Amino acid sequence: MSVESDKKCPCRVDTVVDIIGKKWNLITIWHLRSSTLRFSELQRRMCGINSKTITKHLRDLEKNLIITR
Repeated sequence: MSVESDKKCPCRVDTVVDIIGKKWNLITIWHLRSSTLRFSELQRRMCGINSKTITKHLRDLEKNLIITR
């Protein structure tokens, strides 16, 4: 496989890793995997993270179409 063939793929592995590889993004996705949660419930489940950080990562995941409101 050549490097050129990778350019044709619209969903590159490195893009996915950049999105879900951030410290809290994968944990957030895991908590939201089976149901919709209110912000306060998500915060309660994610011990050790403040609301500003949760908000930042939720916005990042929403921007990248990983989650929806």
